[in-house]
Amino acid sequence: MSVDGLHTEYPAHRSADCSQSGRHGHVYEATVRPDGKNIVLLYDLGEALTPRLLLTAKAIGHQIASTIMQHDQIAVLGLEGSIVRPAAPCMNSTLVPATHTVKHAIRRFVNYMDIHNEPTNHSLGLITAMEMIANWSSSLSSSNKSVLLVYVTCGKLNKHTQIHTVLQHMAVMLDIIPTKVLLSAFGLGISRDQPSSGRQFLEALAYQEFSKYDIQTTRLPNKGLVVGLDSTLNVAPVINNFYDAVHEPKGHSDGLQNLVISDPYWDEDGRGETV
Repeated sequence: MSVDGLHTEYPAHRSADCSQSGRHGHVYEATVRPDGKNIVLLYDLGEALTPRLLLTAKAIGHQIASTIMQHDQIAVLGLEGSIVRPAAPCMNSTLVPATHTVKHAIRRFVNYMDIHNEPTNHSLGLITAMEMIANWSSSLSSSNKSVLLVYVTCGKLNKHTQIHTVLQHMAVMLDIIPTKVLLSAFGLGISRDQPSSGRQFLEALAYQEFSKYDIQTTRLPNKGLVVGLDSTLNVAPVINNFYDAVHEPKGHSDGLQNLVISDPYWDEDGRGETV
């Protein structure tokens, strides 16, 4: 398995579940990123969402749940006019280890997500997500950590001038968080090639364009990614690219002399050990 997406195995076999074609993803992630990932998954569930885009949003959540390991830290939130939280109390205010129970809670939360008939309060969602990051980072012995905030949204604003308001709230929160925070966004229903107000908004967030909007901050910008997405077909490789923006895979630029090999593990589909 390569960073660029090559996946070759021998002997080959046909999986009984076509949705699990990336079943080795969790082993890949644990091998190339042994120190773990820190992820906050924020869902826009406001009135701009459509049933088709909701399916795409759910595919993103399930893909992330399938690639995180117990040494990863994660939180998940939903957002419309107010905050929607998972049922598990331990996930209400901070990032938690991605145990089997937590992953089950994430999948359950994603499965039961629905569209709410009210506009999205982007500022409230980002402030709440960053408060969770601040709570988590305050318990760390070192500030040498990075957090990926994944925003799954249609990017619809009530007014164009709201970009400045949302960025202002984001800048204030970043100034009080000691760890590095990157925001990457899935623009649901947003074209990858055509400019739009939604793409402009998400790029302002992901690229942390504070100077462009005359917003003062003490932090240098950490540039994330923006991907327009209206299909479940390309979810997996895009999520891997999001991870790479925060934690470059071990051995990525070191050539074959530093090839990374996973520990043996039992493959339920292949019925054998894979190295």
